[in-house]
Amino acid sequence: MVIGLYFGSFNPVHEGHVQVAQSFQKQSGVDQVWWVLSPQNPFKKISDLASFEHRSAMVQLALPEGHKLCSIEQTLPLPSFTIQTLLALEQQFPENQWSILMGADSWNALPTWKQGAEIEARYPIWVYPRNGQEKSAETFREGPYHALNGSCIDVSSTAVRKAMQEGKEKPAGVQLAVWDYIQQHSLFSGLI
Repeated sequence: MVIGLYFGSFNPVHEGHVQVAQSFQKQSGVDQVWWVLSPQNPFKKISDLASFEHRSAMVQLALPEGHKLCSIEQTLPLPSFTIQTLLALEQQFPENQWSILMGADSWNALPTWKQGAEIEARYPIWVYPRNGQEKSAETFREGPYHALNGSCIDVSSTAVRKAMQEGKEKPAGVQLAVWDYIQQHSLFSGLI
């Protein structure tokens, strides 16, 4: 089975994440998409994240049919390095093949990641534009990747957190179940 891996903090998850994951599955032909929830991205402060449990619950509320949450990084040493996760997945599920989805910002930074060149050499990578970028030579660095076609919903986790902190109504691009969960648990009220 070919599994597409969608890594992220999903802090919180929103419709942009869902749309990209669904486009990934359709365009890449992977059998399933696993959303790999990161307890601690090495490039983000853990103090800015809702708890793993809250983010996990929100992803479960937002998952499209046929997609699944993968919590393997919760069992690995922190911070979460993608190469360690990939090797752990290969060991735990040797029958599967793996493909990776990442934003243009992550693709462009991949050479700076722990064993980034190995990730790039060993796994098919699908890249999508971030923050309304269009695919161009300026936004995607050279290398062996597949460009994900289609536009992205103009919503960000930062905007969702800011709306919560400022007491605003549910922003467009956030599932009602996720927004209700955020409010019920008073998440992000002190963060932007």
